[in-house]
Parts: sequence; structure tokens; C-alpha cells
Amino acid sequence: MQKMFEQALPFSVVVITLLGFLFITLFLFYLVKKFKDK
Repeated sequence: MQKMFEQALPFSVVVITLLGFLFITLFLFYLVKKFKDK
């Protein structure tokens, strides 16, 4: 059980990191687009 948890932990960390990076990228893109429209 613990071995399975140790294998699953890095995967969830990678997923959270990728989702966070994607969110930041989309947010920055939105800010740039909003700034250019002004």
C-alpha cells in the first residue's frame, strides 16, 4: 500500500504542476490580450 502511494505521489505532483503552469500561461495570455485591446 505504501509503495503504491509513493509511486502515485510524484504523478499527482506532476499533474498539479502542469495544471498550475497551464493556468498561469492562460492567465498571462488573457492579461496581454486585454492590455492590447485597450
